[in-house]
Amino acid sequence: MPSKKDYVPQNNAEFNTWFKNMTQYVSQKVSGTAPEWDHILKREQDALNAAYADWYTYYAPTLKPHTSDVTDARNEAKTRAKKVIRPFVKRNFYCDPVTNADRIYLGLIVHDIIRTDHTSVDQAVEWHFEIRGIRQVHLRFKVLGNKGKAKPGGYHAVVAWDILDAPPERPQDLRRHSNASRTPYTITFDETERGKKVYAALAWQNERKVTGNWSAIQWTFVP
Repeated sequence: MPSKKDYVPQNNAEFNTWFKNMTQYVSQKVSGTAPEWDHILKREQDALNAAYADWYTYYAPTLKPHTSDVTDARNEAKTRAKKVIRPFVKRNFYCDPVTNADRIYLGLIVHDIIRTDHTSVDQAVEWHFEIRGIRQVHLRFKVLGNKGKAKPGGYHAVVAWDILDAPPERPQDLRRHSNASRTPYTITFDETERGKKVYAALAWQNERKVTGNWSAIQWTFVP
């Protein structure tokens, strides 16, 4: 079993079972009969699966009598696998929509990822529109003032938007709402809505459904 400081099992048989379980669980959550996760990039999932295949290629020969060279090859494969696993876990398992129940099932360290002050959200959203193609606008967002794109742990962005003939006075006048777990968030429109003005504002929301301050309202034409 992993120690409190390191979630990766040291025993090779336990590592194999744990690693295989992780790849299968990710596959189920991403593309199973009822997909729940849409935040994991396909190239990252493919890299995780490839890392397990590489590991097992060198692990399997050690299940029968073998030489020290075979042992060394297995150990090198485990080192390679860890170099894929650790950043994958950091990027994909400590954010929404992954829950503590998921993390416990995966044998990971469970932190309190809700901000210490559960009753307020003091982070603001910085964002802009991106136009690529037709009938879609993309909202790229991050924490105001931060260089990176990571969102606050345990948070998602609330997107309020609407197509209106006149500018809204406040974000609360925007009638359509969505939760965005990763950036960019894409809004898709009907052909009849092309050329109209779409207005939007964003705010962070924590796991207690507490919403922070809204950003300024921005607008663009539906392409």
